[in-house]
Amino acid sequence: MLIACGSNGGQDPDAGDVLDDGIEGFSNPFTVDIEGSGSIRAGEIVLERGAGHINLGTSAVPSIAYEMTDWSTWGYTLFHVLSPQADTLNVEYLYCEGDELTWVWHESYALAMDFESSSGSCSYADRETAVPDPGLAALSARPSASQLVEGFVLDGIQLSYDSTGPGTISLDGRDHDLYPFEVVDCTVDCTTEPADGWWELHSIMATSSGRLCFGILYLMVADTTTVQLGYPVCLDPLERIDEIFIDADWSVDPTGGGGSAPDGPIPPGLDHVLRPLPPSLRIL
Repeated sequence: MLIACGSNGGQDPDAGDVLDDGIEGFSNPFTVDIEGSGSIRAGEIVLERGAGHINLGTSAVPSIAYEMTDWSTWGYTLFHVLSPQADTLNVEYLYCEGDELTWVWHESYALAMDFESSSGSCSYADRETAVPDPGLAALSARPSASQLVEGFVLDGIQLSYDSTGPGTISLDGRDHDLYPFEVVDCTVDCTTEPADGWWELHSIMATSSGRLCFGILYLMVADTTTVQLGYPVCLDPLERIDEIFIDADWSVDPTGGGGSAPDGPIPPGLDHVLRPLPPSLRIL
């Protein structure tokens, strides 16, 4: 069990697992309390048992942590957070260094992923926990044509995209429109293994009924015939869906809109940026 107690106090490991006002049918395999603030895009950050708000601009946006990545080998624990608004999806990655909140990454339809220093306290544990309902906003907008990633072609029976408009992806036997809105170049500096790295397409997936989901398409440079969908989660109702490997040929023309590796928190002595790993590289 991984437990870090911050200045906001530790928690009774047997307390608070069932909440009358929790999100129906949704729980996390962890619990986390974070209280602090960012320094550029993010203002006040308050999460209790994984739910709360993050101030973005002048708005306190209801937010929920839905994923935890254990980077304890390098001194970090990373929490993936969704902060939907009606016209955009904000995704934050909160880095806890022991009991301190030290970094925040943020992305949205219009704002490219970037990081900022932060301060505050973290308290978390590996424990199945019902998550309080923060009153997430109903996300209704999809990325516009001008916000779609350029320079990539994905071609398969279950997955297609050619940068000229929304693509398609099949999940659980249902077709979804595919809107990649953020590209991350992890072909250098993100990892020492594999040396040739990967690309990430952070994407919205939408059913014909209007339900929106978020996930990261990983394109491993060493395998141009497979695409990995990592960290998928749907909204309204909130639900994780299975990570999958999809047979699809892919290619990229970096001059046609391929991204560049973001700068980020690099622990002393390491030559890579800590990023959420592709499913094939994670220790499950």
